[in-house]
Amino acid sequence: MTPPITLEKILDIKKENVTDSDLMKLTLKGFKKLSISRISKMLGTSETEMIGLLPISRATVARLDNRSTFDLTTSEHLVFLSKVIAIGINVLEKEDNFRIWLKTPCLALGNEKPVTFLNSIFGCQSVINVLGRAASGVYS
Repeated sequence: MTPPITLEKILDIKKENVTDSDLMKLTLKGFKKLSISRISKMLGTSETEMIGLLPISRATVARLDNRSTFDLTTSEHLVFLSKVIAIGINVLEKEDNFRIWLKTPCLALGNEKPVTFLNSIFGCQSVINVLGRAASGVYS
């Protein structure tokens, strides 16, 4: 059995067992532009599609170098996307299963594709809630 996917791995955080307090500090500091590549790959989207999910313009992202960090709002959104990924892969057991699920209409989300909800924190939380119900064996 493969080890669970963690926020630490997705966001390239060197510390293990990151607490909410740690995440808050890291979010305030800002996540690097490079995190877009990791997250878009795990979501099964292009970097352009991934940037479209974030509260930042493509032009702003293009101006940043790879060492630059995002602002609080964008960093927070990256954390929520990472939570969706970690929970989704762990519930659905494989990255490929998760990617397929993201692009498949879901009854619990009004027969919309889960990926369409990922452009807001509220939408990410809705997807996390559906995955939590699935983990508990609740059909939705």
